[in-house]
Amino acid sequence: MAFTLPPLPYAYDALEPAIDKETMTFHHDKHHQTYVDNLNKAVDADADLQGKSLEEIFTSISTAPKAVRNNGGGHWNHSLFWEVLAPADQTGEPSAELAAAIDSDLGGMDKFKEDFNAAGAAQFGSGWAWLIVQNGKLKITSTPNQDNPLMDVVEERGEVVLGADVWEHAYYLKYQNRRADYLKSFWSVVYGNPDNALYAAAVEAWLKRSEDARRNLRRAFSIQPAHRSETMRILMATAAVTALTLAACSPAANDQKSGEPAPPNPTSTVAAPAEKPVYRFKIGALDAIALFDGQNPVPNDNKVFGVGLTPQAVAAPLTAAGQPADPIMLEIHPLLVRNGARTMLFDTGLGAGKGQLMQSLQTAGVDPASITDVMISHGHPDHVGGLVADGALAFPNAAIRMSEAEWASMRANPEMADLVRVITPNVQAFRPGEEVAPGVEAQDTAGHTPGHVAYLIADGQNQLLYTGDLMHHWVLSVEHPDWTVGYDNDPVAGKKARLDEITALRASGAHIYAYHFPFPGLGKIQTREGRAMFISEAQPAA
Repeated sequence: MAFTLPPLPYAYDALEPAIDKETMTFHHDKHHQTYVDNLNKAVDADADLQGKSLEEIFTSISTAPKAVRNNGGGHWNHSLFWEVLAPADQTGEPSAELAAAIDSDLGGMDKFKEDFNAAGAAQFGSGWAWLIVQNGKLKITSTPNQDNPLMDVVEERGEVVLGADVWEHAYYLKYQNRRADYLKSFWSVVYGNPDNALYAAAVEAWLKRSEDARRNLRRAFSIQPAHRSETMRILMATAAVTALTLAACSPAANDQKSGEPAPPNPTSTVAAPAEKPVYRFKIGALDAIALFDGQNPVPNDNKVFGVGLTPQAVAAPLTAAGQPADPIMLEIHPLLVRNGARTMLFDTGLGAGKGQLMQSLQTAGVDPASITDVMISHGHPDHVGGLVADGALAFPNAAIRMSEAEWASMRANPEMADLVRVITPNVQAFRPGEEVAPGVEAQDTAGHTPGHVAYLIADGQNQLLYTGDLMHHWVLSVEHPDWTVGYDNDPVAGKKARLDEITALRASGAHIYAYHFPFPGLGKIQTREGRAMFISEAQPAA
């Protein structure tokens, strides 16, 4: 579907005297319309871009034609710009949450405006000044031309709260070369009706750093706030996701000695190994342990990865990454997290005789009887097999928590009847979206199985997303999330959940724990060389 010019949400002269009617008429009807027309021509000429949103295109804009970068940025930036402006008599004050964030992150409103104006005035040539959210905090930045902070080509990436156009066409008819005067006047028409302006939809949904914001991490792709234009609905839906930057998780070396160097910032595109079977790290002040359970070699026969393709097509990205192409190697490593009196185990591996979770727990000094909660992402055997040992509960004092839909699916499976019989007294089913334990929220990611969930684990602003089986292989699932996976109960829903997740993680910089990635599966999904890559944050083994 072609991109369209959104109508102005007010009259051309409504922003006077700050911005005059003639400027608004030319700016909206001529300049913005030109960006839309040229964007449509550029996208029509590139089949790879057709059907994608601008936000999807921006994550790898470095590989797109220059015309898409310039005109796509022009369309997105201006669509936002019209929405953050309003007639002076309709403007409001920032929400309490936004005002508090400005005080804490930017030194107060006066300092914020001063620094924002300075960024806009100092932008050489044409460009934009921005207020963004980066790593959970507000930051002021600027970009040249029609670039914006969602693009993979800019130095300071983040989610946009506010943007000011400092191209000459935005102010020259009234202010000539006095850009600083234009920026001072800009503040008299910023922030429209607080019921539907940008900060109400974008800021209050996620900048407040609340339970609601964390809860929206996996739901945000279906959020469509009631904004004035389709472009802004898409923009807000994406902002609600990608601004949820998960704050720094602190990987720590196993038995790291004083004076040893801290884990380096990862730059390799290959997942860094760590010493098996136990890897200790922190989520804020919470102790976390990756526990090795085993490996799962999968034949490259297009029955699991790349269904409908050829083994050669599946082998190509693996070979390029220096990985074996047949069999395709997956690892299995449950996660243990301690939060006060709670000791929580996320999934349980293959089970006695198949996996080594119990030995890994012993190495870590963890008594299975001390585990208070077992969080199940879904009911596949490599995730629930360790719940039972010798016909009895392997974790006798633990509540076994899984989604209602997953529990119903397990009970309906005759092959799981023996396991279901043993665990039934301890199962506590929940609906996704709930806080299922202190600092742990279940996110609805159904598709791989009927009730699959991911878990968001938080200590204040320090957060980690336990992804379960949204992704299986650190190359194939990340670089090709659109491939059909034979493991998925619902291939269409599974593919959508995976695509949504990869898109959100690329944009947000979220810290993840991936159950099947190379041990310990701790890292980020980032854009490198124009494509998505898993970047390990684990300290390499000595």
